[in-house]
Amino acid sequence: MLWTIISISSAPLGELEEIGSELDTDRLIGSLGEHEESIYSVEWSCCDAWIFASLSYDGRVIINQVPSAEKYKILL
Repeated sequence: MLWTIISISSAPLGELEEIGSELDTDRLIGSLGEHEESIYSVEWSCCDAWIFASLSYDGRVIINQVPSAEKYKILL
């Protein structure tokens, strides 16, 4: 599962609340169902802030990215 967790953001207190009510709550962005086993580790790309990799107990590595709609909500 991919979540947006605004409650632990590094933005100054109150700054994000002024932007809009959709951004001021923690919520589920999506569920990633490519793994057959539990996910062991997740790492963000050092080259692209929107790409991450997940590793499951069965040894499968999945490369994924933040959905474009979520990316634009953050940037715009």
